[in-house]
Amino acid sequence: MESTVWLASRSLPRPGVGCCNLLSRVRRSGGRLKPCGNGRKVVVCVSGTEGKTKVVIVGGGVGGLAVGGRLAKEGYDVHILEKNSHVGGRLQSLEVEAAVGVGGKSDDPGGQECFRFDTGPSLLLLPQKYRDAFTAMGEDMDDYVTLKKVEPAAYRVFFGEDEGVQSLDLLYDVQKMCLQLEQVEEGAGGAFLRFLANAKEALDKDLYVGLTPYNAPGVFSLLAATELTDGVWYPVGGFAKVRDGLAQAAQKVGATITTKATVKRIDHANGQVQGVTLEDGTFMRANIVVANADLPYVYNSLLGSKVKTQASKLLSSKYSASVIAFQWALSSRLERLSHHNVFLSNCYEESWHRATDASTILERPNFYVHAPSRTDSTVCPLGTDAITVLLPVAHLGEGFSIGSASDDKQIVEAARERVISSLVRSGIGDISSMILSEVVYSPPTWQDSYNLQYGAAFGLAHNLLQLAYFRPDVAEPSIKGLYFAGASTRPGNGVPLVLMGAKVTTNRILEENYPFLSGN
Repeated sequence: MESTVWLASRSLPRPGVGCCNLLSRVRRSGGRLKPCGNGRKVVVCVSGTEGKTKVVIVGGGVGGLAVGGRLAKEGYDVHILEKNSHVGGRLQSLEVEAAVGVGGKSDDPGGQECFRFDTGPSLLLLPQKYRDAFTAMGEDMDDYVTLKKVEPAAYRVFFGEDEGVQSLDLLYDVQKMCLQLEQVEEGAGGAFLRFLANAKEALDKDLYVGLTPYNAPGVFSLLAATELTDGVWYPVGGFAKVRDGLAQAAQKVGATITTKATVKRIDHANGQVQGVTLEDGTFMRANIVVANADLPYVYNSLLGSKVKTQASKLLSSKYSASVIAFQWALSSRLERLSHHNVFLSNCYEESWHRATDASTILERPNFYVHAPSRTDSTVCPLGTDAITVLLPVAHLGEGFSIGSASDDKQIVEAARERVISSLVRSGIGDISSMILSEVVYSPPTWQDSYNLQYGAAFGLAHNLLQLAYFRPDVAEPSIKGLYFAGASTRPGNGVPLVLMGAKVTTNRILEENYPFLSGN
């Protein structure tokens, strides 16, 4: 039986709040919208469930999960395809079992003794953006993820010459922060207060990382103010809790998730998306395809030769650094480390030149250490430590040396030696004999695991001409029904920005598919 809804309008309206609410109810009923009239009245007919618009999302990263959940909530038939065994993209946690007799009993309620590492994002900023993603699906984030503030400092910075390495904490307490800065340099406390005053006036809080201080837009200097005003947070149980929460919420509102499903091709003809073909030859027809894979990979590997202009443009774009990442399970706790730690080279400007081989890694490189057991006691057994070290290096397009397995081994060994030496100089201690297990990610790992162009860990860089509006659009203009989500499209990389971008992509889909749903 067919029911009819009358919309009074002089012409077909642009979607507004009232129209979108109506369309949402129609979509959730599984209906199909058809134009039946003109003039002041537009007739929208609601028919059976066979008219539901089918959406295939290529890639189950944060952007894909957020778009999928939003569209499923609006009544679309959503299918999320992920090539790996877990959704989440780079947002992953790794667990390594502890050897018998290592450490004391942890606070893990499950009783499993292990070391846990966040292999992707480790800094949770702008928590409201995470909450918004769950709210858009009609869910409360607190039912899925428990956030704990990183205290008393957002992070700790180690700097100085070999004979006098100092550390400075980015404290939330402004007065204590000023006193600390005055001890480093006279007048620095007052300068810090002026910086905060200017930042509070100018900050739009939609910022993230990925560049050196020499080629980043000046607005990125405001990131520190975001960390102080909103705080730095950590999901108890690791970032995999965020991944799992988004996936569960999306499934709850009707999205279907399939892992180990590699998409070979996005099919399109005559300027219209047709669906996707999987690696095993299976064809999935779709009215809408959302590509959540890294955008250069989408254009170069999934779309074919007809859209090579955009592919060539992306290949000539600027890319972020890659990283060598060490996940180290340690037999002892490193007491001088905070949750987030930044080690700065004494050769400051030279240190931002990306290393391409073992010989170009500085004796004192810049690197970051994540030690989350300071906030979450379930990370590792008591008395031990689980740390992740990120050392920026050149991406594969900048000549990172992988001519042979021995080349890769040499640069990893050099990176390991430089990091351990820097930890000794900084008073952390010699951890060489403490390492119980090691997992290493290098540029080829990022490329192979996540289809990231050149193994660039953060995707397209955030220089001025690739920031926000200047990044690739969320829709492909030459192929109707093809949309994008993720770090390489608007507004940028970093989980908060990707979640904001998911909202942008969803709104574009709702607008461009209103009032006709292509279910016939």
